[in-house]
Parts: sequence; structure tokens; C-alpha cells
Amino acid sequence: MNSLIISAKKHETRVALIENDDLVELYIERKSERGLVGNIYKGKVVRVLPAMQAAFVNIGLSRTAFLYIRDVYEDLDDIDIETPDESAEKPKEKDKRYPKGKIEDLLKEGQEVLVQVSKDPIANKGARVTSHISIPGRHLVLVPTMNRVGVSKKIGSHAERERLKAMVNDFVKDNKVGIIIRTVSENLKAADLKADLNYLHETWKNIVKIKDSKKPPALLYEEIDLSLRAVRDLATSEMDTILIDSKDAYKELLNFTKKFIPSVKSKIELFMKNESIFKSIGIDIDIEKSLNRKVWLKSGGYIVIDTTEALTAIDVNSGKHVGKGNFEDAIVKINLEAVKEVTYQLRLRNIGGIIVVDFIDMMKESNRKKVHRAFVEALEKDKARTTALPISDFGLLQLTRKRTRENLLQTLTDRCFYCRGTGFLKSKITIAYDIIEEVEEHLMQKEISSVRIEANWEIADILNSKENYIVKNLVQKYKKEVLVSPRTDFHLEDYEIIES
Repeated sequence: MNSLIISAKKHETRVALIENDDLVELYIERKSERGLVGNIYKGKVVRVLPAMQAAFVNIGLSRTAFLYIRDVYEDLDDIDIETPDESAEKPKEKDKRYPKGKIEDLLKEGQEVLVQVSKDPIANKGARVTSHISIPGRHLVLVPTMNRVGVSKKIGSHAERERLKAMVNDFVKDNKVGIIIRTVSENLKAADLKADLNYLHETWKNIVKIKDSKKPPALLYEEIDLSLRAVRDLATSEMDTILIDSKDAYKELLNFTKKFIPSVKSKIELFMKNESIFKSIGIDIDIEKSLNRKVWLKSGGYIVIDTTEALTAIDVNSGKHVGKGNFEDAIVKINLEAVKEVTYQLRLRNIGGIIVVDFIDMMKESNRKKVHRAFVEALEKDKARTTALPISDFGLLQLTRKRTRENLLQTLTDRCFYCRGTGFLKSKITIAYDIIEEVEEHLMQKEISSVRIEANWEIADILNSKENYIVKNLVQKYKKEVLVSPRTDFHLEDYEIIES
């Protein structure tokens, strides 16, 4: 079964993508830490770095954004685009997409620029921005002033590609705009594409309208929230259901799909049970497992995942596996099983950057090629851009995976101060939200009149101050008392919920 499971709370939204009953991708967006990818800003260049061929741009965040020369459009009075997460045809003719000049010839300190966030701030790094603006819709991506139509390479049929291109060319023949046709457009009718294009045109007109009236730094366009974005980008014709647990978000989603994606509107369902949607379906267990360093394989082998500042290292081990017959064949079997688990974990944990997989040594080159081929095939399901090199004589496979947001470990955990940074704990805000989730389940019971939370004093302080509005909302919603008591003798992750 393929589905989208959406837990939409006022403080946090979580979206789980389920394929063949397995959790394959998880997206988390917190109200206090909302992602910036896709946002368009009017910024000001504060520093040009000739040695790095880059510049720092003030877009109104705590850290200046980083603009690399490859992301600078030569004619900054116009706007070009790179399409996010879509593999599209590239133009044969030369354009101004990749400038040959020097950064100091293109940008000056104090210069105003229109930029879009392509990567969220990660750890101590500022956001990465580009002047190649993109405005994504459900079926199309608008590429202002590029004057070209491209089609996603994932649409395999040449006839279908030509059909789609001809339709869109007919729509934009009087307008100097570029369009990228997304994979989900396959077999669509002209009316659906036209509706999407009209929405994108209106969005772009609004950005242009306010651009000249704003002084930098200024936000000109903000991406839609996670629940809408997930349905726009992830819902496909193969999806069986879209399940959401918030009545308000459910109504908003119905209105959104009715207007922009009518084909999926009938698949949206409201989760009505008096329990956590993720807990009911078993997703919570999968999330907990995704934070483990060691992952066991069915054969008795296992993989170990270690993330460092520079790269992620994944080690494949034979573990408890007892092979029969040829030793080399047994090793290949474990490595092939590890291929499926490693590529699955890359998607689920959203591991990006440089990744090194240390397979169990194989003597035959033909076996190394076999495992590499299986790895590349398994990566085809991954929407993120990946490149995998052949397996070396030492059994090492090196790959890169596009990183646009923090991985699951960075999102859900903090460096452990108990063990001086050698391990991880859930972050304080994650623990607080876990407690709130469980408290709400208690309050749903009719026989309960009040609940007392006993938690580590730091968690209690969060519930009594920064996130107290959530507790008050629960009190107001269920007309029951909720008390929070700090405990200095509790470990950070320990808590008790006492009913009365």
C-alpha cells in the first residue's frame, strides 16, 4: 500500500511517505524552525570573495547567505532558473546560466539581488542561495524569462514527451517564459496543465509587483507549508490514500487539491481515532529505529552508520550470518542485502553529501560490478540527485547525494552533553513534543479529569514557558487540568504522566 500520512499539529507537521507498507521518507517542519528552501528574497550583497568565487548576501537571516558564482545569472536584470529535484533536458544553445566571468565582475558590495534559497542553513552554515529562480507547481515549474520548454527525463516515452512539449509551447508562445514539465505530468490533459500554468503566472506576477516596492532584505515569496507541499510533490496516481489527523488541515488540503490537484482530492481521508496517527500506524517505531547507529539485516549481518562533519561512513558486516557452501557467494549475498538496506536508509534518514560504503571484501571483480549495478538500480527510486562511483578493490563505494535540508538525526537529536558529544539524545523540544503527544492521548479518555507531567527540570521549563501555549490549548480543548512538575533527579528523556 502506498500512502501519505500527515500529522499536522499547530507546533509541528510530520509527513511520512509509505511505499509498499514501508516508511521510506520522513519530513518534519516545526513552526519555530520552518525550512526556507524555495523562498525568494530581495537581498543585498555584503561581501564578495574573489578567492572563493562566491559572495555573501544579506537576506534578513541571522547568518548571511552564500551565493556561489555558478548560481549567479550574468544578467541580473533578468531571471533564469535551475529546476529543483527534476532531471530535465538541458538547452543545446549557450545561455547565461553558468557565467564564465569572475565573481567580482558580476557582483559588487551593496548591490541588490533577487535570490532563492536552494539549501537550508545546516549546523553552523548559512543558507545557500541562487539567482536562478524557480516557482514549482504540481505539474510544471515556471522559469521566468528563460523562453524554453523542457521535459523531465523520467518521462520515458518519446511520443509522450513531444505531446506534452507541444501543448505547453502552445500555451506560452506569446509569453517569454520558460517551463519545465515535471514527471507527474505524464498522460495529463491540456486543461490540467493550463490550470497549473495560470497559477504559476499569477504567483510570479505578485512577486514582480512587490519586488520594486521592497527594500532589501525582504521576503517576496514563501513556499507553502509542508502538508500542502508534500501532497503537491509526492502524491501520485499510484498512491492509495492521503491520511491526515487535523480537521483544519484536512479542510485546507481539500480546498487546495480541489483548486490545483483535483485528481487526488478523493484520496484524502481524515484520521478519526483517539490516538496518535503515527503511533496507530506504527510509524513511531520506524522513526525510533532510524536513530539507531546499527541496523540488522535479515541474514544476520548488519550495517553501521556513522555521520561526521565531512562525510557519512556506512560499514557492512557479516555479523551472525553463517554461510553455507562457497564463501565468496555468501559474502555477495550479504552485500546485496546491504545494498537494499543502505539505499533505504539514505532516503529515510535523508543522508546527504559525501557517503562511503565499506562492503565486505569480494575477490572477484565481476561480483564487485554486480553489487555496484544493484546499488545504482536501487538508487533510481531516490528523488535526490545521486552519483555512485564503482566499487574499489578495497570494497569501498563512494557516492554523493544532494543535500538540501538537515538529515533526520540533526532534526530529532542534539549532541549528548551527558557523554560529551560522543553520542546523541533526542532534542529537548522533541522530548517535549513527545510528552504532549502522549498527554493528549490520556486526555482523550472520558474518565480522566486531570493529568500531571513529571519531567526533567529542563523539559518541564520548556512546557511551562516557551511551549506553554500548547499545554493551554490542550486544557482548553479537553476542559481538563494539566500540571507540569519539574524533577531534578530525572534523566533528560525520562518522564511520568500521572492520571487523576
